[in-house]
Amino acid sequence: MNAAGNRGLSPIISAYDQIFNNFGSRVTSVSNSYIADNATAFNASVAQGKTFSQAAMSTWDGQQMLNRGFKNVTVTAKPTANGGYTDIKTHWTK
Repeated sequence: MNAAGNRGLSPIISAYDQIFNNFGSRVTSVSNSYIADNATAFNASVAQGKTFSQAAMSTWDGQQMLNRGFKNVTVTAKPTANGGYTDIKTHWTK
C-alpha cells in the first residue's frame, strides 16, 4: 500500500480521482505544468513529429484528461537550446 492508502495506485492518481469525484461535472477545465515524466514524454513525442496537442495527449497526464472527457488541449512551451521544450503548460477543456 502506498502513501495515498491505495494498493498499486500513485498518490497523483488518487488526487485526480479525489478532485473529479468531489467536483464531478463542475470541473470544466484543467491547467497543468509538465515536469519529470510528462515533460520527457512530451518532448519525445514532439521529436517524433507529433504536434504539441498530440504530444500532450500522449503523456500520462494527457491520458488522465482524455479518460475524463477532456478532449481539447492548448499547449504553450519554451524551446531549449537542445531542440526540446521546457516550461510546458497545458489547458484542457471538454
